[in-house]
Amino acid sequence: MIYVFSFILAVTISSSSCISFSGRRISGGVRNLLLLLVFIFITFIVGFRFEVGTDYSGYVSYFDAYAQGLNVPRVELGHKLINNLVIDLGAGVQWVFFIYALLTNFFVYCLMAKLGNRQFLSIAILFGVGFFFLQTNQIRQALAASIIMFGAVMLVKRKPAYFYASIFASFFIHFSSVIMVILLLVDKLRCKRLPVVFLFPVGWGVYYSEHLRSSVLSLISLLSPTNYQHYIDRIIVNSSGVSSGAKVVFESFLLFVFLLYVSKFLRERKDFFYYNVLCIGGVLALTTAHFWAISRLHFYFYILYAVAIPWLCGLIESSKIRKYFVVLFFLYFLLLSMHAIIINSHGIMPYSIIFSW
Repeated sequence: MIYVFSFILAVTISSSSCISFSGRRISGGVRNLLLLLVFIFITFIVGFRFEVGTDYSGYVSYFDAYAQGLNVPRVELGHKLINNLVIDLGAGVQWVFFIYALLTNFFVYCLMAKLGNRQFLSIAILFGVGFFFLQTNQIRQALAASIIMFGAVMLVKRKPAYFYASIFASFFIHFSSVIMVILLLVDKLRCKRLPVVFLFPVGWGVYYSEHLRSSVLSLISLLSPTNYQHYIDRIIVNSSGVSSGAKVVFESFLLFVFLLYVSKFLRERKDFFYYNVLCIGGVLALTTAHFWAISRLHFYFYILYAVAIPWLCGLIESSKIRKYFVVLFFLYFLLLSMHAIIINSHGIMPYSIIFSW
């Protein structure tokens, strides 16, 4: 119930940007204050959870190992520094979770506060893509993704130094974030319909063809360093239907139609950037859906949907069609949010908190 309440609270407050009060819209300052309260509430829920989420016991064991002076292999330097900081301050493992939640939601709030009337749809998308629920499972990747999200928007605003800094910082939180250097290439692309028309059919082919999926794994294995081969072996052994199902296919079809339609409204550099982010994200979801672990790479693009979709919707000249797309995306991600709660995504239920009332 706590997650349903969180979603209703977030969407209700964020939609204040679309509501008139005595003939006027709520001021940006008031709207952002309400939005800040939402993120404080979510940070509180995620940061002070107790034995909630599939990652909880794992990170507790990491913390215990650091407290005993032991080294934890294959864990990024940033995570080690956060744990050691908490230990040096004489605090418990719960503060590791809280620091991650605080930093993760801080970067996202900084972006949401600048979106104005687009906050309404963006918040719904963040819930729908599982960003808030992911913070109870993959706290390192969630933080890395939020930093990348911030850096990507700064890149679009012609502030590349922030983007380089975000790549550097996120790399020390989760190694996989290095894949997002591809955004430098995405920022240079000016193609319209061609990538969509070509890449989505390829993605559907990989999704439905076991032979093509085997070819993709072989290529990844060939390009991977020898010391990472054990990860490839685990992917091959564990791959089956990690993210398979109607959701992946329907979402790709929805993006395919949307991207084809909005392609005629692309004018500026920012338009092309978000257009290509959605295209790559949709195709990556299809091509990695069946692969254990690799499917997580898609999340870095997935979180950017919260900025890209509202921006591209705003380009549509017909207000009627624009409203259709906004409502369609809102309902779709609303259903995803409800589905995540019902199926107990990331072990989010039953919820319990560290405080005893």
